[in-house]
Amino acid sequence: MNKIMLPLCTIVILFSSTVTAAPSTSGPTGLINTPSSEILSEGQLSLGYYHLKNQDIKILNIGISPNMEIGVAQYNYDQEPTDTVLNIKYNILKENLLTPGLSAGLEDIAACSERSGYVVMSKQLPLGIKINAGIGNGRFDGAFAGIEATFSPLPLLPTDGDFFPTTTLMAERVGHTTNWGLRMAIVPGVKAEAGRRDHKYYLGANFTI
Repeated sequence: MNKIMLPLCTIVILFSSTVTAAPSTSGPTGLINTPSSEILSEGQLSLGYYHLKNQDIKILNIGISPNMEIGVAQYNYDQEPTDTVLNIKYNILKENLLTPGLSAGLEDIAACSERSGYVVMSKQLPLGIKINAGIGNGRFDGAFAGIEATFSPLPLLPTDGDFFPTTTLMAERVGHTTNWGLRMAIVPGVKAEAGRRDHKYYLGANFTI
C-alpha cells in the first residue's frame, strides 16, 4: 500500500501549489501581458524588471488597501522617448472555493500611450491549474484569456537535498496575439521569468515583499 500511496501523494503535491502574485510586463499583477483578478495585499510591494528586444520595462506596484493596487510602469526604448504610465486595479470579489475572483482596472490612466480599461475573472482549479478571462478596450481590443499551470518543488533525486523550484507555465491570448512564458520562484519573494510576448522573446525578474 505504501508503495502505491507514495507516488500518488507525490503527484498531488506536484500539481497542487500556487505561486504568489507577480507583476505582468504591462504592470498590474497578472500573467505575461494580461492582468489577473489578484492584487497585492495591503502594504505589499512588488518590483519588476523585464527586457525585450529594444525595450526595458521597470515596474513598481503597491497594495494600498485590502481591495486596491496601484502601480507605475516605465518603458525605456532604444531610440524613442521613455513612457511612464500609472495603473490601478480594484478587486470587486475575492476568489473562494466555489466562485472566481473579479477585478476591474485601468492601465495608463493619463493616456501617455494608450489608456486601457478592463474587467477580469480568475479561478483556481484542481491540479495547480488557474484560468483567467476578461474583456477590455484600448490595447486589449476585446476579450482576453490566460491559463497557468503551477508545479510544486520536489527533490531532484530521492537522495538529493536539492529542490527543483516552484514553476508556473503561462499562456495567454490578448489583442490577437498569443504569448507564453515560464515563471520560476528562486527564493521566497523572488521570481525569474522568460518567454515570448508580442512575437519577441523576453527575460525578467520580480520581487514581492
